[in-house]
Amino acid sequence: MNESEKYQKLVESWLIEKNLDRFIEVKVLDNPDFKVKDDGLLGTIKKASAPWNVLPSIPDFIVIIKEDVLDQLEMEYGLKYRDFALESIINGISYDAEKDKPVIIKPNIVTYMGLLHKYEYAHYEAVSAALQQLKEKNQEG
Repeated sequence: MNESEKYQKLVESWLIEKNLDRFIEVKVLDNPDFKVKDDGLLGTIKKASAPWNVLPSIPDFIVIIKEDVLDQLEMEYGLKYRDFALESIINGISYDAEKDKPVIIKPNIVTYMGLLHKYEYAHYEAVSAALQQLKEKNQEG
């Protein structure tokens, strides 16, 4: 796995937008071997711990992405598609003020409503179809 500078900056921008940047540190890593699951997400979030001590500092979370497919999504369909796919991965990053610690929340209807409000349902369907097309295209060749 390699650090992803491009997506690191995008995730940091998202953290700033959500006012989480003061509380949460995230490191974005590209894993070309990441297997896309049935949920269609092109990445996952992991709580950072001892195995990640190869990094200069231990962040709160490690975001593992499949960078080549995110890039392909951007090139073939545009930034809005890539941004939707990336936000779908990182939308579970949150901060529990009562416990004063970063947490990973399971996406729920409220989480998805926020994405749908920002991008609209038709865009969600279009991104899902684009991801399916890319998956089929990458399996063929």
